[in-house]
Amino acid sequence: MTKRMAAAIIFTLLISIFSQSIFLRINDRPAITMAQSRKGENIKDIVADFLPENMELSPFMMSKRAKSIIYKDLDGDKEKEILFTFKSVKEDNTGGLIILKKEKKEKEEWKEVLRDFGKGRLVCNIYYEDIDGDNKDELLLGSFIGASEGNDLKVYKFNEDDFEFELIGEEGYHKILIRDMPDSEGKCDGKSEIAIWQRATGDVYAIKVLRYGEERLVEARDVYPYYFSRVVDYYKSELKKDYNKNNALMWYYLVDAQLKSNKPKEALNTIHEVKKNRPDGYDKMKKMFYKLEKQAISSFKL
Repeated sequence: MTKRMAAAIIFTLLISIFSQSIFLRINDRPAITMAQSRKGENIKDIVADFLPENMELSPFMMSKRAKSIIYKDLDGDKEKEILFTFKSVKEDNTGGLIILKKEKKEKEEWKEVLRDFGKGRLVCNIYYEDIDGDNKDELLLGSFIGASEGNDLKVYKFNEDDFEFELIGEEGYHKILIRDMPDSEGKCDGKSEIAIWQRATGDVYAIKVLRYGEERLVEARDVYPYYFSRVVDYYKSELKKDYNKNNALMWYYLVDAQLKSNKPKEALNTIHEVKKNRPDGYDKMKKMFYKLEKQAISSFKL
């Protein structure tokens, strides 16, 4: 009886290993990266050639009017590319985006120039913005990671030499705003800045504004007075709500926003109010408030 059981277990294990190896071979087949152009070609047929296995076309999440297939010029060369978004039919929160571009050779072929998909890569937003000032839009791709983790932003630019979209920046976010923002003199530079809101807790966010420079995303401090004036308004509005009034972290970010919007006097008044009312969490944050207070006082000496 024992020998029969042992034999049965070994047989079951062998079947399991064999089945898994077949599954891996089927699902790990090489992706199609190129397909020859056809006369009178139908875009849906082209997309079907490149759609990964076990995926179905699906519009991106944050737009009711979004389409799963977009046919437009994405790199400013006056030739239209095919962009399509999709999700897994088997796994939650799995999907992505592929972009196809026609490569002009003896035989015109559609080539995969961007492939971004997998777990946590469901497309939630797509933006087309000129962030480097070359009068050509870059592709900004927002992917949903999770309810608490938020989203991931990837910034892509088409590289003509390599004939592909290359990643030039990446940031996590919960909320985002992209626009060309004015500096302290009210001048815009023709480049779109990116306001990143990352949730700290509840309605409290750590906020920064980025622009593309030095071949990477860097802080755009010259537009802080413009943008953080709006952040000040946000926190003042939130702190009027009963459930936020006693939140020391929210008060901290209000002071931070007041300083970044060049309002040191307001910041000092807010710090005085915080010291007086001692909201929840203040005792653990005294040193943080002290640093902001020193910063506010020093701004009067400049």
